[in-house]
Formats: sequence, structure tokens, C-alpha cells
Amino acid sequence: MITQERLKEVLHYNPDTGDLTWLKRIAVCVTVGTVLTGITDRGYGRVKIDGKTHKLHRLAWLYMHGSLPLEIDHINGKRADNRAANLRSVSRSENQKNMSLSRHNKSGVSGVTWDKREQRFKARIGRKLFLGTFDNLFDAVCIRKSAELKHGYHENHGRTI
Repeated sequence: MITQERLKEVLHYNPDTGDLTWLKRIAVCVTVGTVLTGITDRGYGRVKIDGKTHKLHRLAWLYMHGSLPLEIDHINGKRADNRAANLRSVSRSENQKNMSLSRHNKSGVSGVTWDKREQRFKARIGRKLFLGTFDNLFDAVCIRKSAELKHGYHENHGRTI
């Protein structure tokens, strides 16, 4: 686990741009002054420091706050946007509410799916709360949106849940 002190020895963080820049050469491949740009296949920035890989948004948080929460959310949903204003500490469930649609989602609405076998739309919140099956998309979306309000789900910064 990297400390804030060690982090500030090797990197500089600009909270306005979200950029982390090398301050110290800690490996052959490191050039002082270079902005970190490594991106994982899931869209997160990452870097290896002292033999351990770290996600850039977690390092940005540690740099600013001195400790790490269990979950850090990118408010706008862009995983490479590590500006301080775009990061917030959240619970696991709150972080999952701000997820983007699955690439398999055909309805365009989170929690509403098409069941090919039954030839009907299904609505749910999470895995545990099944809201029913519907003949048309409109009814399924209405039920889902009503349940979001009832159960504390909401729209986050323009992104539909």
C-alpha cells in the first residue's frame, strides 16, 4: 500500500486537469515530467510504483485526501477523467447506481431488458428486486422509473441509471 508521503515523492497531481506527472525517476522507463497515460482494458488509468500497480483515480484521491475510501466514483462516468471535481467517495451500492449501460442492453434503459424467450420486457432494480414483465417498453420503463424514485435511485449528473 502506497502512502501519501511516498506518492508525493514520485508524482505530482494537478486537481484541475486530473493529470499525474512523474517527479522522480524510479525506473528505467520513467521520464521525469511525463504525464501518466496508461489505460487498462476497462478504461481506468494505471501506473506501477514500487512494484505494485495502482489506478490513477485512487492515487489522485490519496494525493488530495491522505487516505483511501473503499469506493471512488467518477461522477461523469468517464474513467480516465481524474479531476478532483469528478471524483467522490461513495458506498458500493451508490457506485453501482452510477454505472453505464451494459453493451448488451437493447432497451436503452438500465434495469429494463428484452427477454427473447418470453417475448416481453422485464424490469428490475439490481439482482434482487424484480419489478415484472411487460408487453411494451413504455410500461417497463415507467415501472422502473417509479421504482427508482421509491427506492432511492436517481439520475446522476445527466446519466440515467
